[in-house]
Amino acid sequence: MIATAIELAAIAVAYVALSMFLQRKLGDAKRMRQMQELIKAKSKELNDMAKAQASKAELEAKQKEVTDLLGQSMKSSFKPLIAVLPVFFILYYLILPMMFPHTLTFTIPVLSTVSYQTYFIVVAFITGIIASIVVMFWDKRELAREKQQIAQAEASAEAQDSALR
Repeated sequence: MIATAIELAAIAVAYVALSMFLQRKLGDAKRMRQMQELIKAKSKELNDMAKAQASKAELEAKQKEVTDLLGQSMKSSFKPLIAVLPVFFILYYLILPMMFPHTLTFTIPVLSTVSYQTYFIVVAFITGIIASIVVMFWDKRELAREKQQIAQAEASAEAQDSALR
């Protein structure tokens, strides 16, 4: 029974790893960050315009810009789902039922006795949350590193400019 639980957990972890890989490959994280920053800036401009009592036409034009950017952002974030969702359905509805008997249950302390499908979902969910947190910290570290490299390159360019003068 423990070997079966470990096997099913390994399948759930592998699914989460594949899902994260596909999301990273199909979704452009750098472009998404840029779009989020642009949306934030445009939204701030819109709020400032509203506070400054800009004309209705100007507000509507700015609102359209923000809405268009939000639409593009949503399309970009849903692109990985086109690959990840079919993998989940094939695994959940075709592969797992062939590998495990329908009567297989597990005891999880908080949830009591659950089917193997619920166990798979719980393990995938918990693993996904942990993986997302790890990736988020990794991305923040990489972003900070990129900003530092850009700042160093700019400082170097300024030093070269001043030396040429």
